Amino acid sequence: MKTKLISVFFIIFFQAFCLWAAGIISTDDALKELNSNKNVKFIDTRDGKAFQQGHIADAVLITNNDLTETRNGIPGMAKSPQEIVNVFKNNGIDRTNKIIVYSAGATSNDYMQATRIIALLNYVNIKDTYLMDGGFTKWTFENKGYEAGVEMASPSNLTYNGSDDKVLVDINYVSQNLNNKNVLFVDARNTDYYYGKDTDTRLTRHGHIPGAINIDVATLTKKVNNYYVLINQNELLNIVYEKGFSNPAELLNKTVISYCNTGVSASGNWFIFKYIGTHPDVRIYEGSMSEYSRSNLPLE
Repeated sequence: MKTKLISVFFIIFFQAFCLWAAGIISTDDALKELNSNKNVKFIDTRDGKAFQQGHIADAVLITNNDLTETRNGIPGMAKSPQEIVNVFKNNGIDRTNKIIVYSAGATSNDYMQATRIIALLNYVNIKDTYLMDGGFTKWTFENKGYEAGVEMASPSNLTYNGSDDKVLVDINYVSQNLNNKNVLFVDARNTDYYYGKDTDTRLTRHGHIPGAINIDVATLTKKVNNYYVLINQNELLNIVYEKGFSNPAELLNKTVISYCNTGVSASGNWFIFKYIGTHPDVRIYEGSMSEYSRSNLPLE
């Protein structure tokens, strides 16, 4: 029965898969773009020290810290769309670019650094974005070459063009949809966080949003050699099946809200559901549990 349902999923949503699969690029194809496409831009999401030691040629360094702030005591909140646009502009990013974003790829969950940047690019309507599967660790494992040091990028002509309200949602949206059967909350944290066994001081209460299912962002990759790559669609379907969704269409008909503590891990689930799961409506709860735990909203 399980195999039959997965087969039905592939038949019904094959066209959607073809559309969304453009969000992932292999290291081989990324190298081809580097060598042949003058309009490609690489974004490195690791820390400054790692970037200085080695990065893909002409890549720019943009991290989550560059695009977020602590607001009303809540850490990791996205800056205003205009401020985010300014960061991308100052790093030479434009909407005409094909943008390839990569993380280290050295741990099971560090890809979320790249997906966070992709989410915020999409948030300000920069959509031609790709995650390089396996990250910089896979790139160097394959001896694809890199450069060291830091060079300042020339600013682009990028301008503010509004924001996409289907990428990030706020606590008001969450509150209004807690009892909505057509909305599914997905907790991207590990099980200790989900069951409230953590001691994270960023949270004033511990547990999860009522009715949320738990899909740890770290379970969505697999180790190959010394690097981590994303799971495939069939592997994702198996995880979803184990979470109680024996009928894939049931999940695809819901709006999925991914959350964690500060929106970073949540972006990993957002990306996987959107680009591998071909889900038409998946969003990130920006304030996540750092904000939710300080509210009077119910907790499990």
